[in-house]
Amino acid sequence: MEQNKNELEERIAFSQTICYAQNTMDRKFIKNKIEDLRSEIQRLDRQRENVKGQLSAYEEIFQKDEKAQNGSARGRPAVVERQGRGLSSEWKMVLRLLSYHDRFDYGSVARTAKTAGLDVELQTIRGRISKYVNDGYVERIREGEFKITKKGKEIAS
Repeated sequence: MEQNKNELEERIAFSQTICYAQNTMDRKFIKNKIEDLRSEIQRLDRQRENVKGQLSAYEEIFQKDEKAQNGSARGRPAVVERQGRGLSSEWKMVLRLLSYHDRFDYGSVARTAKTAGLDVELQTIRGRISKYVNDGYVERIREGEFKITKKGKEIAS
């Protein structure tokens, strides 16, 4: 009988050890899950800020387009890019919109420029991007592929 009691006590102790180990594993799992969810929230917050910035830029473009349309209807010319006077608000808008992408090419610049109210030819775009590379607003990743620099993001905001 004493031996059965000792065996029972050993089984209970072993069972408690197993339960503790499972509890520890569950705690680790839960802790990891909490960390994963916090990371996901941070990622979604960054994505939300990115989308808010894009929305703001497109709203600004839309408002400028409405003003330009109203100006054109009254016989005034729509927004025209002025050469040699730094970045116009339209080109700042182009840089701002492009800054939401990891990289872009000339075609992306053309589409974005059109969205911002600029009607420019590919030769003009190539010249602009070359100038912006020299000015430090844009970085050439490889031939025909670029990204906006920190300085470019600052000037565009």
